[in-house]
Amino acid sequence: MIFIILIILLSPFEKNPYLLLHAGSNFTVIKLLGIFGVFWAVWTSMTSSSQIGLFRGGTAKALVAYSLLLFASSLVSSVESSFALSRLIGVLTLFFIFLSIVRVEQQLRIAIFFLASEFVFVFPYAMRQLLRFDSNRLGVGVFEANYYALSLVVFFPLVFALLLLEKRPYYRVYWLAAVSIYVVSIVLTGSRGGFAGFGAAVIMIAARYGRRRVLVLAAFAVMATSVVVVMPNPLRDRLVGTFDESQSVGGLRASNDSRLASLEAGFQLFRDSPITGVGLGRFKPEMARLGYGLEARMAHNTYLELAAESGLFGVALFLSIIGATYWSLSRAQGLSRQLGFEYGESMAYAFKASLAGWTVGAVFLSAQYEKSLWLVVFSAMCLVRVVAERAAKESHKAGAGLPPRAEAIASLDAGRT
Repeated sequence: MIFIILIILLSPFEKNPYLLLHAGSNFTVIKLLGIFGVFWAVWTSMTSSSQIGLFRGGTAKALVAYSLLLFASSLVSSVESSFALSRLIGVLTLFFIFLSIVRVEQQLRIAIFFLASEFVFVFPYAMRQLLRFDSNRLGVGVFEANYYALSLVVFFPLVFALLLLEKRPYYRVYWLAAVSIYVVSIVLTGSRGGFAGFGAAVIMIAARYGRRRVLVLAAFAVMATSVVVVMPNPLRDRLVGTFDESQSVGGLRASNDSRLASLEAGFQLFRDSPITGVGLGRFKPEMARLGYGLEARMAHNTYLELAAESGLFGVALFLSIIGATYWSLSRAQGLSRQLGFEYGESMAYAFKASLAGWTVGAVFLSAQYEKSLWLVVFSAMCLVRVVAERAAKESHKAGAGLPPRAEAIASLDAGRT
């Protein structure tokens, strides 16, 4: 599990120059860790008496199909696609490591604990970087403020679920502090897309509480209003500047213009090649060819960039990964409820809320390769496997065969032990 923990904790520092192993190269501690992780995952697979079942289920099959399509798309643009391909290979490597190592409930609990705690641990360093670079947006000097916010949105539902599950007083204090840190951090990033994704995640969280959902939504609304409207902060300034250009803060108007140009170029590229796309990694050079210049490096919209570069099939396969994960989580949630497995039920719903937050936040960013999304997807696959195997054990104890619902879930994703 040490590889999983280190990958999780180091993922926010992917572009940190201090993690470079050689000046002038892109080889980092994280990549070295990934190589060792692959060897360890292979060893674990070879010495284990159980099958991993990497490619069982809709999520894994959709990921394979999506990856093959992107590899084919890269043949059109061999030079420009190298960066995107390297990130795709990173995603597939993480998939293999995660599904090979996280195989039992205790390992999953450890992985989820560190996923939820990741940005609690990063917060002091992020604040230090905020002051060091004299910036008004949290995330500068760590990663990039908007992507930092999206990662916070993705992991926030996990933090909230763990707070509600926790019965030990000191741990409840820890998770309550973590919830507060996440909310304050999202506001301090000043990310409008992150705030929209946060709203979607909160609505999903509130929807789980039946008659109490109005109270939950009201509590979050009051908290968000007091933080965003009353207190001076970058998010308030950027939200106001979005709708009133006379109140626009430094760089906001240029950012808006760049995003609008990227969206316009993206739609034009998609109209030109709606089926095959213009080729993996070719969004920027094609945007320049259309006369938009090189101001934007991406579409600032995950779905539009996918559609422009890999066509309708590319964006459809990507959405099928999200959809298959959400569907398997819904089934695992229902089975956990039948088993009385409170942790499984709560975390399945938390992962669904994470996907909802990411899906909305990705409208404002090109985030198809961001590790926060894939850490959630792969953790969700592990959770489905744990729930299915728990159901099999309960059925065996009862002297009965595996129920049809459990059988469906057991074959849905990562296999049985």
